[in-house]
Amino acid sequence: MNSSIETFYNNKDKDINYVQNYNIEHGPRLDAIIKTFNLKELKNQKIIDVGGGCGFLGQRLDSSNEYIVFDGSNISENDKQCKMYLIKYDLDYEHFGTESNIKNVDIGFCLEVLEHLSNPYHCLVEMKKMVKPNGDIYLSIPDVSVTHNTLYPGLIYPVQNFAQFLEQMALPIQDYFLFDKGWKTHIFKCKNASWENSKMLFPKQESKFFGKTPLEYTNL
Repeated sequence: MNSSIETFYNNKDKDINYVQNYNIEHGPRLDAIIKTFNLKELKNQKIIDVGGGCGFLGQRLDSSNEYIVFDGSNISENDKQCKMYLIKYDLDYEHFGTESNIKNVDIGFCLEVLEHLSNPYHCLVEMKKMVKPNGDIYLSIPDVSVTHNTLYPGLIYPVQNFAQFLEQMALPIQDYFLFDKGWKTHIFKCKNASWENSKMLFPKQESKFFGKTPLEYTNL
């Protein structure tokens, strides 16, 4: 772990300059996501941010959007970085997509969260319950070059494995880019397709993922 990231985590634990350090370490990726996918243009949309912490993404979006964060952290009103409301759930096991009664969501985000979970499948199932059919779901995972703990390294490394996982989750990839400055991150824009579109791939089909770009992974 490099010294700047160590400083970030040390300060986070001590609650010293957390907002400033978060924006230094992670802000450029959020800004890149917003610019790449024209998210500044979103207005009056219903948005969920699963694992969204203090709402740093929502801080960067138009205030007319209904922005809802699901997170397992204890976040006080003073910690919030934007107009939002927080729903606290265990993202690994609790049925937050049903119990929260949040429905017909236009857009869902889950950015650099799945690699921390013991049950990433469950988290995406719950997200799919809330996002409307064919609504957009944005997902990101760190690149293998990032010294980042993950409970299921085979799920996201190599990135082709993660693309295959999305196909099996009926989340066909619509767009993709690699943020390659500093902390490298793979960012996917997916559609919330119905479960009948789930693709269970077998060995002969799995080979189709290799040697292709992420956008070519879909519709195999």
